[in-house]
Amino acid sequence: MAHSTFGPARGPFASVTPTGATEPPLTWLAPDADVLLVGQTPVVHVYAETGGHEFRKTSDFNLRGPDPGSVATKCDQVRGPTGSRGFATLDFECQYPASSGLFTITFDPSRHGLKGKPVEASLRVLKSVPKTPPAPSGWVAAPLASGIPRYCDYQGQWYEAHLDAGKLALDEVPMRRAASIPAPLASRMSSDHADVVTYVFEEEDGYVVMSDQGEFGGGVEWYEKRGGPPRSITIGARRGELVAQNVNRAMALDGVLFVLQGLSHLGFSDGQFSALWREHDHFTSHVIARYRSEPVDWIFQGDGTWLVLTWEAIWKTSRSGKVDLVTRLPDVLEYPSSLTGAPDGTLYVGGRDAVLRLTPLWSEAPRYATDLLVPKGRKPCTKEEDP
Repeated sequence: MAHSTFGPARGPFASVTPTGATEPPLTWLAPDADVLLVGQTPVVHVYAETGGHEFRKTSDFNLRGPDPGSVATKCDQVRGPTGSRGFATLDFECQYPASSGLFTITFDPSRHGLKGKPVEASLRVLKSVPKTPPAPSGWVAAPLASGIPRYCDYQGQWYEAHLDAGKLALDEVPMRRAASIPAPLASRMSSDHADVVTYVFEEEDGYVVMSDQGEFGGGVEWYEKRGGPPRSITIGARRGELVAQNVNRAMALDGVLFVLQGLSHLGFSDGQFSALWREHDHFTSHVIARYRSEPVDWIFQGDGTWLVLTWEAIWKTSRSGKVDLVTRLPDVLEYPSSLTGAPDGTLYVGGRDAVLRLTPLWSEAPRYATDLLVPKGRKPCTKEEDP
C-alpha cells in the first residue's frame, strides 16, 4: 500500500477509551447459502471450538417458517447431508422448507455438550430466481439462489471490483501489493523484508512499518529515524495462544492507527481489528474486535464504522467494538480478498478466479441476492470432478 503519513499523532498523540474486545461466539451456524428456492434443501454447518475431523450430523434443531404449514415434516432420505464441516451439519431429512418465505433455524449448543448460548440463522426461500443486473461485459453471472456452481478449471488469477465514476470494472490484480517505502527506510531493510511490507506510516521521529509474511509471520515494527534496529510491536497477545500479527489493512484516523490483522493456514483462521497509538515515547494498542475467520479487507463508512470482510462473512464493526452481521458469504468463492461497495448498496467480494456480487433486494436479513461473476469461457465441474 502507498506510503502514508501518521498525521496529527504528536504529544500525547491520541485520546482512546478502550472497551473490552468483542469476541466471536463459541458456537455458530454457517449456511452454505442463505437464499434458495422452494424445493432445495439447505446446507447448514454447526461450528464450535471443538470438532471438524469426522462426519457428524444432527436433527436436533428447530426450523420455523412464516406459517405452520411452511415446514414439511414428512421424512425424505434424499435430504440428509452427505458431508459435514466444523462440529456437525444440520440434518433436514425430516424438517425442511416447504414454501417460500423467511425461515429461522435455532440450535442449542448445550444439548450437544458445547459452550455458548442458543444461536440462530435465517434463510430466505423464494419461488423463483431473483432478478439482478446483467453481468459486466466479458463476464457471466451465476445466481446462487438456483444452486452453488462449482468450477474446476482453476486459473489462479485474482480479481477485484473497481468503481470509476459509478461504472463497475472487474480487473485482474496481483495477489499481493507491496508498499512504497521511503528511500531512507528502504536502505535499512533487506529486499525480502521490503517485499512483504504492506503499509508505512511516517511520524516526525520514525516510521511505523507493517508487513504480511503469511504463515511465516509479519506484524508491526517501529523504526526510529535516528537509526538503530527496529522495535517489534505486538498487538493483542494472549498467553499460550497464537495471535495473528500479519497486517492486511491499516489506516490513520484522528491520530490513531486502525489495523486489520489475520492469518489462515492449515485449518487455522483467525484475526482481529485493533487500534494502535503513541503515548509520548511508547506505543499502546487495544483489540477492538476478534473474528472467527481471517479478516482481509474493509470499507470505512460515512458513519465512522467499518464493513469488515472475513473469509466467511461481512461484519459491521464500530470503534467501540459493536459487531453486527451484515451478510454471510456463500461457500463458493476461493480465497475472498477484497471488498468494494457501490453507491446503491451493492457489495462486491473479489477472490481467486471469480467475484461475488451481493445485491440488496430485501429490507430484512438475509438482504442480499448473490451472483457469482466468472469470466466467460470457464466451465463448471463435471460430476466426476465436483468436490
